[in-house]
Amino acid sequence: MLPPVPNVVGNLAWLIDNFGVAMWKECNINLACRSKSFPPQILQAPPRILPKLSEVEEEEALVRFRYWVSLLVLSPYVMACLCEAVRFVTVFYKSNISCRQDRYVRLSSLSSEPARDSEREDVGNGRSLCLTLFVIFHHLTCASIVAVALKFGWLSSEGGGLAWELWALGQHLGLWTLFVQNLVRCWRCDALNDLS
Repeated sequence: MLPPVPNVVGNLAWLIDNFGVAMWKECNINLACRSKSFPPQILQAPPRILPKLSEVEEEEALVRFRYWVSLLVLSPYVMACLCEAVRFVTVFYKSNISCRQDRYVRLSSLSSEPARDSEREDVGNGRSLCLTLFVIFHHLTCASIVAVALKFGWLSSEGGGLAWELWALGQHLGLWTLFVQNLVRCWRCDALNDLS
């Protein structure tokens, strides 16, 4: 099922409530008074996944809001750490093992004739085509998510908005795309240039 997540929303709300003007008048510097309303630090997944938004009651909506917003806030930081870990491992590997062999290959290829302009244009056109196809695929995916949400009642103009699960799906599609881009960049040895 879904993993538990740290309670980012609850902690932020607690900080705002406990360090506001009203709490200073009530508790002053008494920590015991302030800690009475301290929220739980871990949130469990909501009981239902992708319910029709018209059937969600206020209490369940609050649980869903806290869980999914906490997940949406934390996911980019987790992915950034994962991408940096991959980059550091790649840099370590290439600087110690692989790039020693590449230097030999690069030196031996200096004597060969340089690439022609037509070959460079073909590579550029291929990259342009890949980018165009990716942008088209991305927009089709977003439109498909909205169409499916309309069909199953996961999109509501009556105050429900878009189901949080679909926001998380869209965000994670983007984050994993960035992860793949990071892998390609590391594979092409560009990560080594960042350290010099």
